[in-house]
Amino acid sequence: MKTAGASSLVLCLLAVAGCRSSAPAPGDLGDALRTTEGALAASNLDALIAGREALVSRDSRFASERMVLVDLLQTRGQLFGRLADYDRAEEVAEAAVARAPQLPESWLARASNRLALHRFDEALQDLEEANRRGAEKDAVEALRASALLAQGKTDEALALRRHAVTRWASTSNLSALAVAEMAAGDLAQASAQLDTAVRAYHDVAPFPLAFIDFQRGLIAEEAGTLDRASARYQAVLRRLPAHVQAAAHLAALELARGHADAAARALSPFASSDEPEVMALRADFLERQAQPQQAELLRGRVEARYHSLVARHPEAFADHAARFLLTRDAPRALELARRNLAMRATPAAYDLALTAAQAAGDAMLRCQLAQQAQRLPHSTVRLKALASNALSACPPTALPVLAGVPSR
Repeated sequence: MKTAGASSLVLCLLAVAGCRSSAPAPGDLGDALRTTEGALAASNLDALIAGREALVSRDSRFASERMVLVDLLQTRGQLFGRLADYDRAEEVAEAAVARAPQLPESWLARASNRLALHRFDEALQDLEEANRRGAEKDAVEALRASALLAQGKTDEALALRRHAVTRWASTSNLSALAVAEMAAGDLAQASAQLDTAVRAYHDVAPFPLAFIDFQRGLIAEEAGTLDRASARYQAVLRRLPAHVQAAAHLAALELARGHADAAARALSPFASSDEPEVMALRADFLERQAQPQQAELLRGRVEARYHSLVARHPEAFADHAARFLLTRDAPRALELARRNLAMRATPAAYDLALTAAQAAGDAMLRCQLAQQAQRLPHSTVRLKALASNALSACPPTALPVLAGVPSR
């Protein structure tokens, strides 16, 4: 779930929800729940954004409307791969602080935007200012928990998320707690929280249930139950056919399993998308179809796209670009992976940095990163294996801590 504006967003969507879809066959808890048809829900989201754009253009005092607009734009950008929405959200958030700095909602809007762009320290500073100006405590704590979790401060985030659930065991708060528990490596507890979140849900907007199923897919991938992961991503796409993240995860999973036709079906609605991860997957599919020239042309476009995105939002796209460049420009991938690690010492960041160090042939750095990764309070099965393999090949001269990379 998104944080401060999530409940407002859901309420707004419910207010305009109308037509409902038929329910899919029951499988997981929540599969039988009927929700607003996906295309209608997406259209409603567009209308909500247009309405708030009109409001904020007329009166600079609408700080609360700017906060909701930022959240709506981020939601559309994240779910449907409309990356221009992040640029617009940044404009709205900066304008909120510039035009109404006395209002706590302005600082919450900018904190939310900076969090979405992975500018975590700046987001936390804005939250302090919002708190000083009397912002709602629950909104501040929700955003602070997201920032801490993204930085790898999982135990601090867990405490905030658990506190939120004790105050209000809503679908949003329960889902957010499940994400924190996933980061802590407690997949069973995270799954149980998601089931509780479904039981707490009594509305028709598809977004919260799609979020829950997407998290279930991530849990299944982490656990290695790939049939279940595929089923959960398909469940997301039944509710929201334009959900770009679910489509990308499903396509990548099916390509890895050798199911080219299933991957093609997942990607087919996004043939014209300029979302770089989708474009990269389409290139992989072309490669599998013995079309290497077309694949390389598309990968060239992906590389140019990442170059542009990293130039505009380096913190937000360093990790994505690094993953893509691992097999194309390993030194650049390593540079970006180290930049990402400096911002957030998470298992995923260490995983990427270790992989990039190996691709770049930097054995010493790989050893040093592995030593640090082993000291993380929470890890993953994959990261433990990567670190163990790296350490088994370390020379005796490997230093215990790499200067300039955060030690845990």
